[in-house]
Amino acid sequence: MLDIMHKANLMKCQVDAKLCALRSFITFLSVCTGTSSYKKFGLPGGGISITTTQSAVRCACKSLQSAVDSLPPEVDNSEVLFPPLSGQVELLLTITRILLDHAKQSKSSRHLYPVIVLLIKTSGASTSFLFNLMLSSPALKQPVKSLLVLLLSLFEFIYKKVDMKDGSEDANIFGELSLLSMSLLPVLCKLAESREYFDLAIASMDIILKGFLPSNVWVPILQKHFRLQVILQKCQSGALLCTQVILNFLLTMGRTKDGAKILQSANIFAFIKVLLSQMSLDDSCLRNSLSTQTKDVKIWGLGLAIVSSLNHCMDDDMSRNSVANSTISFLSGQVPLMSSYLSAQSVNPHQSKKRTLLQKSQTSLSALSLTENILTLLCILAKYHFPRDTGMKEVDSELREIIIHLLAFISRGSERTGDSPNWNSSFGCPPIIKEEMKLNEEPPLIRSKYGWFRFAASCTLSTPSVSGPPNAGLSLVIRDKNPADSDSMKQTRFTEMLAVQIYRIAFLIMKFLCSQAKEAVRRAEELEFLDLAHFPELPMPDILHGLQDQVVSIVTEVLEANVSTALNTETERVCQLLLVILETSLYMELCVSQSCGIRPVMGRFEDFSKGIKAMVHASEKHSSFKPLVRSLAQITTLLYPGIVQNNNLM
Repeated sequence: MLDIMHKANLMKCQVDAKLCALRSFITFLSVCTGTSSYKKFGLPGGGISITTTQSAVRCACKSLQSAVDSLPPEVDNSEVLFPPLSGQVELLLTITRILLDHAKQSKSSRHLYPVIVLLIKTSGASTSFLFNLMLSSPALKQPVKSLLVLLLSLFEFIYKKVDMKDGSEDANIFGELSLLSMSLLPVLCKLAESREYFDLAIASMDIILKGFLPSNVWVPILQKHFRLQVILQKCQSGALLCTQVILNFLLTMGRTKDGAKILQSANIFAFIKVLLSQMSLDDSCLRNSLSTQTKDVKIWGLGLAIVSSLNHCMDDDMSRNSVANSTISFLSGQVPLMSSYLSAQSVNPHQSKKRTLLQKSQTSLSALSLTENILTLLCILAKYHFPRDTGMKEVDSELREIIIHLLAFISRGSERTGDSPNWNSSFGCPPIIKEEMKLNEEPPLIRSKYGWFRFAASCTLSTPSVSGPPNAGLSLVIRDKNPADSDSMKQTRFTEMLAVQIYRIAFLIMKFLCSQAKEAVRRAEELEFLDLAHFPELPMPDILHGLQDQVVSIVTEVLEANVSTALNTETERVCQLLLVILETSLYMELCVSQSCGIRPVMGRFEDFSKGIKAMVHASEKHSSFKPLVRSLAQITTLLYPGIVQNNNLM
């Protein structure tokens, strides 16, 4: 008996010694490679090579898999088995961080994809096995959490690699990743119900849904394993943290038709309404960039984005009407906040006090995205005659005035105002998060020197006068800038994303105003006269002309630069968006001119006909634009009856 006890003690001492050495080695690796909070010190010879790191990863994966396989299906709360296992997981996590750090510094990461697949396979299988033992063995909680951190890091890395689907070899790897993701998803669904793993599990599921599985695969899995109603109830009660994480996940689900139906069946509108009611949002926090409630504003914005995505995805009449009714009910209490958010973007030049207050503010891409979602919802409200039918005419009028001010600001980026390089010195939208800064280093794709594609470059160089979170929407930043610097501004992928975001906002503004004009025309037909006293506020022709000039200049330049080559998908999509903006602005100009009796601007016919002719000629080599050009010709003929004959437009 004493001999057996002696051997047991000896084994325990050996395990403790190995564990101590393992933890010391992990700490050493973390410090010398900079993956810990301690100050990094360099290793001789340039550090650990990528080849050595890959070999270490394979060895650590094999060791962890052997350790997991050696565990019996049912184990007790053994303090001997689990600490070494936890140490092995920490070692694998540390080596993986070194590997990913190598990958970020190299131009191509394709040679690392097989190793990353091995990591996901090993960590995924270990997570699934240990999850089943966790209820009877609380000591496994920490290694499971470390494995989730590892999985999330790997999925995030692969998700950002746009070249993953290029080539047959990469496609095979992507297919294997999809199969691994599908097998891991049920386990993540169960882990999401636990407070300890909620944020890591939901964040991993979010990336899997966005980048690795089609909706027809993940929807049945979620319906079987994911108790969404339980998750939402726990979020409302505060039992789960990281509300922003679950809202991002719900937004990903809501961007597909099947996912939107799951959200609708889970009564998502009631959840968002209760969630927002728990926050103290008011005019001051929406207008003040230094507000301490910016987190609440982000959650509010995510809630609106989810509602917007649900309306976008529902295509059958029954679902669309149900979502529309729920949307109107939900937004009945949100219109004042939406109005306050948008009003923070408008600056009346005669209100010097307001202008002074906005001198230290700036905007961001996320704030512009929220502006887009608000305008999308306003278009839905306008479509269903809300708020006109609910006694909110004053709010309706104020919204139109604010929106027209926004459109006027956007239209200032026309070709003619481009002669003044300092015209947009009041607007600033620098890159904020890491992904935006990386995009700001990448070369442009669309490569236009007109409109907002030109001026967005100078907007990204703004530096806030005081530190603080971005302000709402298109908040203006007043600062001095040397006009001579304009031509030297560097266009990047980020500046193009900023320009496209602004034109998406312009499109929604035109859509909203056109719906208002259409409603006014319908009312005039019913009354058999034009009631100017109740006619909606609409933009003046000069505002529309500025927008039209931008579109014509940008599209002409892009099409002429690609006359012998096909446009890439993104550039073609942007040109189509701009042409739709041009068409709606022409219809709006026709409505304003005929309804208000405004005479044509001197010289406008000649300027516009010259530009539109060049654009149509440039589009002849691109067949995908023929339907849009034909539609443009119809409205152009109505607005300028002589332009088709004079310029041979079609």
